[in-house]
Amino acid sequence: MRGVIPIEGEGSGYRREEFDYTKWQRKQFDREDSDEFHDAAIEYCEENPFRRE
Repeated sequence: MRGVIPIEGEGSGYRREEFDYTKWQRKQFDREDSDEFHDAAIEYCEENPFRRE
């Protein structure tokens, strides 16, 4: 399940290994069924409607 991934926090002072977000994202979405992705996108849009200000 996808969610918010904190990028700053308690561990921010530690040395981090190199992380390629693009490669991680590719692996993540390659494993996900397109119908599953679609359903998650619809659910997100319903819970977070776009509002112009």
